[in-house]
Amino acid sequence: SFAVILACGDVESVIDVHVVLDALKLYPLPSLSSSPIEAGSSDSVSWIDHDTSYKSLQAWLSKLEQKGPSKDWGTTLASTMATAFVDGILSQSSVSSGSGTENQDGSCSQMELNAGKSIVLFSALLQGSSPSEQLWPAINKGLALAPAVAMGNWSQSDKVGRALVLLETACKLQLISGNGNGDLVVDKTSNQMMPPPPSIEQLLSFATNFLLLRTRSLLGVSDGASKWEGSRSSAAKRITASVLAVIGSMQTIKEGFPS
Repeated sequence: SFAVILACGDVESVIDVHVVLDALKLYPLPSLSSSPIEAGSSDSVSWIDHDTSYKSLQAWLSKLEQKGPSKDWGTTLASTMATAFVDGILSQSSVSSGSGTENQDGSCSQMELNAGKSIVLFSALLQGSSPSEQLWPAINKGLALAPAVAMGNWSQSDKVGRALVLLETACKLQLISGNGNGDLVVDKTSNQMMPPPPSIEQLLSFATNFLLLRTRSLLGVSDGASKWEGSRSSAAKRITASVLAVIGSMQTIKEGFPS
């Protein structure tokens, strides 16, 4: 496969981040079980070890790290890309081409969705790193703006939406959950999930409240004429797809944080 070719090829000293992300976009996210993975379980990385493509991509990224300017190049780049993605720097091309978030309802373009997923996949494939530590700062930065959006400042909704992409994708890959450090903590006596700390719980509250706000915005009629152009049937289909996407996000976060 193409991933095997990448892993076997020589790596240039100059590394183009956009090329790395474009290569990762070619590979879909693995389908993992929705059941939570306990801390220390070997199943948390089985989707990499049991798939040739992901294993080859991991080997390729390891070669890139060896060519990097420092030994922590990969982890630093992952954190930087995540923050730049939330700020909209990595998605400026999609916005300028007309496929961005012109409606400012917190939804993301397909290019932004792909970029966010690639960044999370990049973090997951780095060896000897903590994806949770790399992703939480950017997620926190974006979701912290959710209260401002709730107060009517919809100009910040795109950043919240991109932070949600990172949160949802990381939950799908079971990279962040529980205490916010990548582990689900279980009370051994009651066999019940321990709740996340207040700081993580607040971010989850921001996320869910924003998703509910976005649903109300989608179903609102005050600006429907300008937001949903076209026939009534096509507009209904777009609204339905958007609402279903919000519901899917809620479900993913719920599975990532079952407590």
